[in-house]
Amino acid sequence: MILTELVLENYGLYRGRTVFDLRPRLKYGKSRPIILFGGMNGAGKTTVLQAINLCLYGSMTFNGRLSQQQYYQYLMSRVHRAPSALIQPDGALIELEFEQSHVGENNVYRIRRSWLASGRASGENLEIFCNGKPLDNISADHWQEFIKELVPPGISRLFFFDGERIQELAEDSTAEEGLRTSILGLLGLDIVDTLRADLQFYLSRKRRESADAGSRNQLQSLLDERQKIDACLSEQKRNIAELQGKFENAVAQQQKAEEVLRTQGGQLAEQWGGLTETATRSSAKIEDLEIQARDLCNGVLPFALAPKLLASLRAQLVSEGESKRYGLAIELLDHEAEAVLKEIQTGKKRKELPSPEDSKAVFGLLRERLELRSRKGVDIRHDLSPADERKLISWIDEALETVPQKAAELGRQLEKVHREHTGASKKLQAIPLKDQLDPSTKRVVELSQLVGELQNQLQNATEEKEKTERELLDIDRQIRRFEEKLNTSDDTALRVSRAERSLVALEKFRLELLESKLGDLEQAFNQAYGKLARKEDIIRGIRIERTSLSVMLLDRHGREVPKSQLSAGEKQIYAIAMLWALADSSGRPLPVVVDTPLGRLDGAHRRHLIERYFPFASHQVIVLSTDTEVDERLFTALSPHVSHAFHLTFDNSDERTVATEGYFWKTKEYQEALNAAQ
Repeated sequence: MILTELVLENYGLYRGRTVFDLRPRLKYGKSRPIILFGGMNGAGKTTVLQAINLCLYGSMTFNGRLSQQQYYQYLMSRVHRAPSALIQPDGALIELEFEQSHVGENNVYRIRRSWLASGRASGENLEIFCNGKPLDNISADHWQEFIKELVPPGISRLFFFDGERIQELAEDSTAEEGLRTSILGLLGLDIVDTLRADLQFYLSRKRRESADAGSRNQLQSLLDERQKIDACLSEQKRNIAELQGKFENAVAQQQKAEEVLRTQGGQLAEQWGGLTETATRSSAKIEDLEIQARDLCNGVLPFALAPKLLASLRAQLVSEGESKRYGLAIELLDHEAEAVLKEIQTGKKRKELPSPEDSKAVFGLLRERLELRSRKGVDIRHDLSPADERKLISWIDEALETVPQKAAELGRQLEKVHREHTGASKKLQAIPLKDQLDPSTKRVVELSQLVGELQNQLQNATEEKEKTERELLDIDRQIRRFEEKLNTSDDTALRVSRAERSLVALEKFRLELLESKLGDLEQAFNQAYGKLARKEDIIRGIRIERTSLSVMLLDRHGREVPKSQLSAGEKQIYAIAMLWALADSSGRPLPVVVDTPLGRLDGAHRRHLIERYFPFASHQVIVLSTDTEVDERLFTALSPHVSHAFHLTFDNSDERTVATEGYFWKTKEYQEALNAAQ
């Protein structure tokens, strides 16, 4: 697929009719895949990416987060408003033309999406042309499905993305679910799951058809209950989508407000945030250390205050234990000596043994020595059992050795954290309160509270949804068990048996496909990341867990690395490499459209992206950039791969974007590219 033309008419910041020629050009037989859009923030770059998505997918662009009325309101907000115009436009239009090759046949499609507004009535019109003629071999009701087949939305997200998508993959832990969905769509497992659901539905229908009236009534009650749970789940999903939209909007506003605050307050605002974080963290650490100290005090620590007494008690217990053991030895010796002497006297023992008199003398000597050891200066005061003696000695050892070391270490840590907390608190007291800085601070606080509230609501709503999903699984199990008990005719039983075998085979196919394709994806990521990363970067590859599809980052030794340990630049490179690997593994020849991808990258990472990603990401790459992202130096490095460029400037007096051929700088390389293309 190659995008050849984009037309914006009274859309967003674009007044009148603006036509962008997106066809890549050749020079010396070599393709130059990159079309570069340059513009300052607010000049209309993101509008280009939004227009492509909106033209292709309409309301599906928003993943069901907008109701029909909200979608129409969005469309009306995208109609250009010209303050100097006597007659305002009452509609807007987007046209996207692209070439698509299928089974050796090349077709040119033009998709036109337009909308008009008259009073409160709004309407959207979708038209599709193939090779200059209206697409008439498919009903207009199915045109949107036709576009989805040409360019699947789940796949297009891997090719059409912006800085927010990169940031989401780089930072947000909740992006794992979106990544999992992308992987499933990429591998075609969503189709497998749909087929599996269809087979299960077929099984249910066949079993119900052969059931008696009583069983059908019982089954219908379960199905009615399932329908209620499913309706509740759908409502919860819509609510979560709405909350997610509000949350993302609030986060975006918060970031803008923080940027304004940083601009106005400078180092003061940043210092306040850092000190507040330090004070909060140290306060929590103090509380944790104090809990540990209290636990020590509740143990044997008080006894450690009298080490001499403990040492004396330990020596006494050891002496008593030895004395008691020698006493037991005496009793045992007496008992055994009596038995041995009796055997000697009766002649049962060998003649080589001493005479009875000599034996008595030996036993007597041994007894005397043991008795001396058992009673030598030992006063039995405690008379403990061996188990109690061992336990008490272990407590004494702990109080004399382990506990003092722990207490000393806790004391050192407490002293250090207290100093840190006191220093941060004193500095905070010297800084004016946030509401005294300026109105921007209040705005940041308000938005921070709003983000927190929305995050809590989103978390609660997600927990409720998960609870409902468990209820749905439970009712599905009940329905399945009930259906399996139903008696079926021979013909129905045969069909059911075949469907069940198909389900088993389908699950086996799913597992084998996962193992094969995920290995390819891991390899594609490793290659992509290796091209984009610096030598000193931590990450060297990934491993995808086969069941949950969660992604683990690996270092050069194959050890797992938490994403939190990566720098901002490494996270961005990870996200871009993942998008590149997913797109490459999809096998779809789609163009790449990327908006402001370099915002948080350092110089080395930026150059790697310019030299190693953009020229090779796809056969057509549309880059939307500011002058600080692709500056004059990077533009010079990129220009051998640039077909043509557009410079977007915003006219404040007319409140519209003007597009001209060129970029921020007209370098020699760029002029040569233009001359060759013309």
